[in-house]
Amino acid sequence: MKKFYSLVAIAALSTLSFAQVNAIPGSDFEDWAKFTTGINKFGLKSYAVQGVGKGVNGSNSLNIVTTPTANDYVFTSLLGGTVSAQPKEITFWVKGTAGKTLSLNVYKSDAGYYAYNVGDLSSDSKISSSANNQYTGVIDTKGNWVKVTLDLSDKKDLNVADLTKDFFALKVGKDVAYSLDIDNIQLWDVNMNVYDLTSSKAVSNTLWTNTASFNVKDKTTVEVYNINGQLVKTFEVKGVQSVDVSSLAKGAYVVKTTSNGKVSTQKVVKK
Repeated sequence: MKKFYSLVAIAALSTLSFAQVNAIPGSDFEDWAKFTTGINKFGLKSYAVQGVGKGVNGSNSLNIVTTPTANDYVFTSLLGGTVSAQPKEITFWVKGTAGKTLSLNVYKSDAGYYAYNVGDLSSDSKISSSANNQYTGVIDTKGNWVKVTLDLSDKKDLNVADLTKDFFALKVGKDVAYSLDIDNIQLWDVNMNVYDLTSSKAVSNTLWTNTASFNVKDKTTVEVYNINGQLVKTFEVKGVQSVDVSSLAKGAYVVKTTSNGKVSTQKVVKK
C-alpha cells in the first residue's frame, strides 16, 4: 500500500516483524465508499467526513470537526480482513486538537469489547485496555502526526475471523471541541506473513435485483453472508461475470471475496 514502508524496510528496523492488515474496510480513507460500506447499521456521524489531502503525506483522512453533545460513537466498523495468527496491535495516526480524548472499542468474537482510552496525546503513545470508556485527556499534536498503538498482545478472544461482525469503534467525549484528522487504522500480528487486503472492489453492482456483477482478474471465491452472519451462497467467478442471485431474499448482505490469498468485503442490498 502506498502509505507504508515495505515489509523489507520494516524488517530492517526490527528483529521482530509484523504482518499488517486493514483493521477496518477502507481504513486509509482513500476509497471513501469502501470505508462507509464497512460501517454497521448505526452509520457514520455527519461531522466525520473525508479529509481530502489532509492525511499522512498529503493523502486522505477521516476528518472530525465537532462539539458533540453526547459521548458519540463516530462509527463502528466491521472487520477489514481475517487474521490467521495472534494479533499484536492496532495502530493509527492522529493530527489536531481536542478538549477531551478518543476512546476506542475493539470487539470480541462474542460481541463484547475491550475499551482503549487514549488519554493526553501530544506524541506517540502506546495504550493498554481499560475497564470502560473514558474521555479524560487533551489532544494537541502541535501540527504533527502522532502514532497511537493499541496493545492487543494479551487479547485471545478478538473477532479476527468473522467479516460480518463488528471489530472497531471510535468514540468522542461530549461538550468540547474536536478538530482532528485520523489516518491509516491498521491491524498487525506477530508473524511475517504478508497480508495485502486493500484490493479493488470485486462487486460491480452493490444494489442487486436478480443478478450480481463481478469484475476480477483472477479466479475469485465469493461468499455471501446475511445480516445474521450465516453463509447463504458461495460460488467462483473470473473476469467480467454475472451471477444469478434471484433466490436470495430481499435485504442487506456482506459479500466476501478471496483471490490469491487477498480478502475484501463489500456490503450489498438485494431488492
